Amino acid sequence: MRIAVLCILTVAIASACSLNANRVGRPGIDFELPPESPPYPQVEKHDASAPSSLDSGKSTAPPKLLKQTRPEYPRWAFDRKIMGVVTLEIVIDKAGRVVAWKVLRSIPELDAAAIRCVRQWEFSPALVGGEPVLTIANAPISFRIF
Repeated sequence: MRIAVLCILTVAIASACSLNANRVGRPGIDFELPPESPPYPQVEKHDASAPSSLDSGKSTAPPKLLKQTRPEYPRWAFDRKIMGVVTLEIVIDKAGRVVAWKVLRSIPELDAAAIRCVRQWEFSPALVGGEPVLTIANAPISFRIF
Protein backbone atom coordinates (compact mmCIF):
# COMPACT_ATOMS: atom_id res chain seq x y z
CA MET A 1 0.00 0.00 0.00
CA ARG A 2 2.77 2.46 0.89
CA ILE A 3 4.55 1.78 -2.40
CA ALA A 4 1.39 2.45 -4.42
CA VAL A 5 0.72 5.72 -2.59
CA LEU A 6 4.33 6.81 -3.05
CA CYS A 7 4.18 6.06 -6.79
CA ILE A 8 0.92 8.00 -7.21
CA LEU A 9 2.32 10.94 -5.23
CA THR A 10 5.52 10.92 -7.30
CA VAL A 11 3.53 10.92 -10.55
CA ALA A 12 1.33 13.78 -9.30
CA ILE A 13 4.37 15.85 -8.31
CA ALA A 14 6.15 15.12 -11.61
CA SER A 15 3.11 16.17 -13.64
CA ALA A 16 2.70 19.35 -11.58
CA CYS A 17 6.37 20.20 -12.13
CA SER A 18 6.08 19.68 -15.87
CA LEU A 19 3.09 22.04 -16.00
CA ASN A 20 5.06 24.77 -14.20
CA ALA A 21 8.49 24.22 -15.74
CA ASN A 22 9.17 27.97 -15.91
CA ARG A 23 8.23 28.50 -12.25
CA VAL A 24 10.36 27.71 -9.20
CA GLY A 25 10.16 28.22 -5.47
CA ARG A 26 9.29 26.69 -2.15
CA PRO A 27 5.93 25.16 -1.26
CA GLY A 28 3.40 27.99 -1.20
CA ILE A 29 5.91 30.43 -2.73
CA ASP A 30 6.57 29.99 -6.42
CA PHE A 31 7.79 32.57 -8.89
CA GLU A 32 8.56 32.96 -12.55
CA LEU A 33 12.13 32.50 -13.77
CA PRO A 34 13.51 35.61 -15.48
CA PRO A 35 13.88 35.40 -19.25
CA GLU A 36 17.33 34.63 -20.61
CA SER A 37 19.24 37.60 -21.98
CA PRO A 38 20.40 37.49 -25.58
CA PRO A 39 24.19 37.33 -25.83
CA TYR A 40 25.92 40.60 -25.00
CA PRO A 41 27.00 42.45 -28.14
CA GLN A 42 30.65 43.42 -28.41
CA VAL A 43 31.15 46.71 -26.60
CA GLU A 44 34.47 48.46 -27.04
CA LYS A 45 36.67 48.33 -23.97
CA HIS A 46 38.56 51.52 -23.27
CA ASP A 47 41.99 51.66 -21.67
CA ALA A 48 41.75 53.84 -18.56
CA SER A 49 45.36 55.05 -19.01
CA ALA A 50 44.71 56.18 -22.61
CA PRO A 51 43.47 59.71 -23.30
CA SER A 52 39.68 59.79 -23.10
CA SER A 53 37.37 61.00 -25.83
CA LEU A 54 36.90 64.16 -23.78
CA ASP A 55 40.65 64.83 -23.98
CA SER A 56 40.69 64.30 -27.74
CA GLY A 57 38.01 66.94 -28.34
CA LYS A 58 35.23 64.50 -29.26
CA SER A 59 31.88 65.44 -27.84
CA THR A 60 30.07 62.80 -25.82
CA ALA A 61 26.50 62.50 -24.58
CA PRO A 62 25.10 59.77 -22.32
CA PRO A 63 21.89 57.95 -23.23
CA LYS A 64 18.72 59.76 -22.15
CA LEU A 65 15.65 57.91 -20.97
CA LEU A 66 12.71 58.72 -23.27
CA LYS A 67 10.15 56.13 -22.17
CA GLN A 68 10.13 54.55 -18.72
CA THR A 69 7.54 52.04 -17.65
CA ARG A 70 6.90 51.15 -14.03
CA PRO A 71 7.35 47.51 -13.01
CA GLU A 72 4.24 45.40 -12.67
CA TYR A 73 4.22 44.02 -9.14
CA PRO A 74 3.50 40.25 -9.19
CA ARG A 75 0.29 39.80 -7.19
CA TRP A 76 1.59 36.91 -5.07
CA ALA A 77 4.78 38.91 -4.24
CA PHE A 78 2.62 41.89 -3.25
CA ASP A 79 0.46 39.66 -1.03
CA ARG A 80 3.60 38.33 0.69
CA LYS A 81 5.01 41.89 1.01
CA ILE A 82 8.23 41.09 -0.86
CA MET A 83 10.00 44.42 -1.44
CA GLY A 84 13.39 45.72 -2.48
CA VAL A 85 15.52 46.82 -5.40
CA VAL A 86 16.53 44.61 -8.33
CA THR A 87 19.58 46.03 -10.11
CA LEU A 88 20.12 45.13 -13.75
CA GLU A 89 23.05 45.83 -16.03
CA ILE A 90 21.56 46.70 -19.42
CA VAL A 91 23.01 47.12 -22.89
CA ILE A 92 21.49 49.97 -24.89
CA ASP A 93 22.00 49.62 -28.64
CA LYS A 94 22.62 52.37 -31.21
CA ALA A 95 18.84 52.78 -31.70
CA GLY A 96 18.23 53.28 -27.96
CA ARG A 97 16.65 49.88 -27.22
CA VAL A 98 17.56 47.57 -24.36
CA VAL A 99 19.02 44.54 -26.13
CA ALA A 100 20.65 42.56 -23.31
CA TRP A 101 20.61 42.44 -19.53
CA LYS A 102 22.25 40.81 -16.55
CA VAL A 103 20.93 40.71 -12.98
CA LEU A 104 23.48 42.32 -10.64
CA ARG A 105 21.36 42.44 -7.47
CA SER A 106 18.64 39.83 -7.30
CA ILE A 107 15.37 39.34 -5.52
CA PRO A 108 14.45 36.05 -7.21
CA GLU A 109 10.70 36.57 -6.84
CA LEU A 110 10.91 39.98 -8.58
CA ASP A 111 13.67 39.51 -11.19
CA ALA A 112 11.35 38.54 -14.06
CA ALA A 113 9.09 41.57 -13.45
CA ALA A 114 12.14 43.88 -13.40
CA ILE A 115 13.42 42.49 -16.70
CA ARG A 116 9.99 42.80 -18.35
CA CYS A 117 9.94 46.42 -17.19
CA VAL A 118 13.34 47.52 -18.57
CA ARG A 119 12.81 45.73 -21.88
CA GLN A 120 10.08 48.31 -22.56
CA TRP A 121 12.31 51.32 -21.83
CA GLU A 122 13.45 53.51 -24.72
CA PHE A 123 16.49 55.78 -24.78
CA SER A 124 18.11 58.30 -27.04
CA PRO A 125 21.41 56.53 -27.73
CA ALA A 126 24.72 57.61 -26.26
CA LEU A 127 26.81 59.68 -28.66
CA VAL A 128 30.56 59.84 -29.11
CA GLY A 129 31.72 62.37 -31.67
CA GLY A 130 28.12 62.75 -32.80
CA GLU A 131 27.79 59.03 -33.62
CA PRO A 132 25.49 56.65 -31.66
CA VAL A 133 27.31 53.92 -29.72
CA LEU A 134 26.41 50.85 -27.66
CA THR A 135 26.26 51.61 -23.96
CA ILE A 136 26.22 49.58 -20.75
CA ALA A 137 24.26 51.09 -17.86
CA ASN A 138 22.89 50.03 -14.49
CA ALA A 139 19.13 50.11 -13.95
CA PRO A 140 17.84 49.86 -10.37
CA ILE A 141 14.19 48.76 -10.30
CA SER A 142 12.44 49.48 -7.01
CA PHE A 143 9.54 47.42 -5.68
CA ARG A 144 7.85 49.11 -2.73
CA ILE A 145 4.52 48.66 -1.01
CA PHE A 146 3.12 51.91 0.35
